[in-house]
Amino acid sequence: MHAYCHCNKCCIFFFSPAGEDSQASSWLLAIDQTPLVVSTNLQSSIVGICCLFAAFYLFNIEYTADAMATLDFMQR
Repeated sequence: MHAYCHCNKCCIFFFSPAGEDSQASSWLLAIDQTPLVVSTNLQSSIVGICCLFAAFYLFNIEYTADAMATLDFMQR
């Protein structure tokens, strides 16, 4: 579990491996603070976003109030 994974619902994080100060090169999808998918290929960041929306649908998770407008816009 990553130390910065404090979400209570469904979250996606873009990050660099430890010790690297460059741009993000990986992503992690977590639900209820449990990592489900980790990718080390930033080329697949669009796949990460698709996994995020699929997780909301598959696990019947409602968007949080503070992210609802953004996620709804991205979904459409």
